[in-house]
Amino acid sequence: LKQLADKDKNVGYRAIRILRYLRDDRAVGPLIDWMEKHKDYGSFHAVEALKRITGQDFGANPDAWRRWWQASNQP
Repeated sequence: LKQLADKDKNVGYRAIRILRYLRDDRAVGPLIDWMEKHKDYGSFHAVEALKRITGQDFGANPDAWRRWWQASNQP
C-alpha cells in the first residue's frame, strides 16, 4: 500500500494492478485517495481495482466511493 503514495505515478500504477488481483479490502481507502489525487492519470485503473475488490461500481467518483466505504465500515 505504501507504493500508492510514491511520488512516481508509475510505481502507484503498478501497485494498483497488483492490488486488483489481491482483492484485499485494506486497499479500498488508499485506492480512493489515489483516484482523488490522480484524476487524470489513474482513475480508470483505480476504479477497476475498486470494482474487483468490492463488487461495487461508483465509477470515477471518489466522493461516492468514500461515502459508501464509510457507511459500509460502520460498527
